[in-house]
Amino acid sequence: MCVYEVQTPVFQGPLDLLLHLVEKRQLEITKVSLLEVTEQYLEHLQRLENLSLDAISDFLVVAAKLMFIKSLSLLPRPRTVSEEEEDPGEELARQLLEYQRVKAAAEQLKALHERGQRSYQRSVPPERPQLPPGPIEVRPLDLMRAMQRVLGRITEPPAATVQLRTYTIGEQMVAIESAVARNGRVNFSRLVEVYQERQAVIVTFMALLELIKARRVSAWQNEIFGDILLTPYHPSEADGSSDNAAVLATES
Repeated sequence: MCVYEVQTPVFQGPLDLLLHLVEKRQLEITKVSLLEVTEQYLEHLQRLENLSLDAISDFLVVAAKLMFIKSLSLLPRPRTVSEEEEDPGEELARQLLEYQRVKAAAEQLKALHERGQRSYQRSVPPERPQLPPGPIEVRPLDLMRAMQRVLGRITEPPAATVQLRTYTIGEQMVAIESAVARNGRVNFSRLVEVYQERQAVIVTFMALLELIKARRVSAWQNEIFGDILLTPYHPSEADGSSDNAAVLATES
């Protein structure tokens, strides 16, 4: 069997060498289109007469590592302390506003004192309603764990030679978006549990990340380590989970 080699504008060579260069930070993962790499590999499989499960498994292992590295590089990180510091102009404006409030309160107290009123009733602030906890935005590690759980439930067929159906990222993007639009909310594990092939799960996972990056789908959890829920993207989510736009295959 001929050895599969990646052919992209930024890298040409074996897939394991690509992973090595990325891990050593000698090649920037964001410049590599994993969509193109995966599509090339699927075309490579179609040209083969016999499919080796070992070779396919090796590709999935390397591809999963590349996906995880790229998701970490593309998903938003928590803001640092320096990023959260207020602008000096905004801080000054806030202090001036506070000063005006204190000054106005002092004038009111002075007027009451001059009228001989020695006692002042303290107002009780209204109770804040207890709101239910909101959804938790999904981290890259949560997505990877969800995919690994699904892959762990799949048993490969024992035959050394099998005929696999070809799945493309574009087709899976359409399938995911259609399911989300139709149901409003889709459980990720139920979305992929219908597939019996690891290749299908990997391609579906990459399609999901492509949709998140394109801000066409959002990923949430109702609780930590809970099921991942997919919903349509709304612009109001841009500061939270919708910028959790991670794609392992980007065409930027």
